[in-house]
Amino acid sequence: MIVFLRVDHRLLHGQVAFSWTQYVGADCILIANDSVPNDDLRKTTIKMAKPPAVKLVIKKYCRFN
Repeated sequence: MIVFLRVDHRLLHGQVAFSWTQYVGADCILIANDSVPNDDLRKTTIKMAKPPAVKLVIKKYCRFN
């Protein structure tokens, strides 16, 4: 089953990320953001916040106005 969730940036940190990924049974987190892929510090902190068994994918999200 595939479940799509839009999670506010305030919810992707430590204990909260760990809790909601387990609650929904997530095996992958996709970060779609224009600035995170170029920011090593933010990428590192996001990697540290996720549960070890959960895959992390970080991609650019380009907005077209």
